[in-house]
Amino acid sequence: MNILQFCKKTPVPPKDGESIAIHQLSKSFVENNCDLHVFALLTQKHKKENSNFYLENVKYSFQKINTSICYFSMLNNILFSNKSYIVKRFFDKKVNEKLIELLTNNDFDIIQLEGVFLAYYISTIRKHSKAKIVLRAHNLEFKIWKRLAESESYFKKLYLNKILISRLENLEKNITKEVDCVISISNIDEKYFRNIEKNKLIKTIPVGFEIKKEVKELPKVFSVGFIGGLDWLPNSEGVKWFLRNVWKEFVKIKQDAIFNLAGRNFPKRYYDLKDTNLFVFGEIADAQEFTLDNSIMIAPILSGSGMRVKIVEAMALGRTVLSTTVGAEGINYDNDKNIFIADSAQKWIEILVKLYENNIMLNSVGEAGQELIEKEHNSIKLGKELVTFYKDKLL
Repeated sequence: MNILQFCKKTPVPPKDGESIAIHQLSKSFVENNCDLHVFALLTQKHKKENSNFYLENVKYSFQKINTSICYFSMLNNILFSNKSYIVKRFFDKKVNEKLIELLTNNDFDIIQLEGVFLAYYISTIRKHSKAKIVLRAHNLEFKIWKRLAESESYFKKLYLNKILISRLENLEKNITKEVDCVISISNIDEKYFRNIEKNKLIKTIPVGFEIKKEVKELPKVFSVGFIGGLDWLPNSEGVKWFLRNVWKEFVKIKQDAIFNLAGRNFPKRYYDLKDTNLFVFGEIADAQEFTLDNSIMIAPILSGSGMRVKIVEAMALGRTVLSTTVGAEGINYDNDKNIFIADSAQKWIEILVKLYENNIMLNSVGEAGQELIEKEHNSIKLGKELVTFYKDKLL
């Protein structure tokens, strides 16, 4: 099977949730004897790097693109177009030409779009290839914006709901109808797609991981870790909520506890924060090592969709996770057994105090989380399942 993975940003090195999800599936395709070509856009935020993560026997192609928001273009879009501006930013003439070149010179069986932001390239693919087009839906993007809009001012909420969210929702509905198959990452998202197109070929394949059996010992000082790009609004919103409503009170109770904050594309204001026992690392070389250096990883996500890959990764590494209900959507968890789920600040503080005082519980919940990921998120098994599905149902 000859597959093209078309990505809106480079998946190597795999440092954030989306790139990890793409890279893990790339590895699974290769392990299941597929011929794979990865075509990725290089934006201002996601540039090509010298990386040890490039896979052998995989062809990589890249094209630079400027996805910066232009307010004149946005206004023009609002007044004279019905297209989604935040998605249209990812359509570029040079990218389109590069795509045509790839389609002309290769006989692909499957072209997998890694997300809805590549929607406006579908007509090009149909014109220049007979391959089946698959949308791998990492999130329901309109849902993320809808949740974020709830906390905005009246006029911004009006714009978001009437224009941005409405157009984005229509686009996600239309792309579902246009592609040959939808691969969702969570069962919750699958239900949404089935309501749009009941006869569409749709399947849920969650994010897969390789399990590391040896788990690093807990650090001597109780440390809470968060890793994620703070240029992504749900992450920024969640960290702000955690610092203001949870950490401020918890560190008064357990004064030697520390909070480690890491990830890509941190706005400067995060380095200026003066919160007690807060250490801001920004981008780090090894995300897994950072996770293992903390007692517990958190996901204070208040808005979102799909599956939080960093939660799955932390559980795969044997670290206990504390998340909101929204953050853990799509994971088949058992609360208090293989993860901790809480939605109020007071409950978060209670759980953190309990875990601070009980390393045995930290270890047992971490081990149970790892067992869950090994059972339901084994990358080799999931890759084989997807390849078999493509062969049996799509080709």
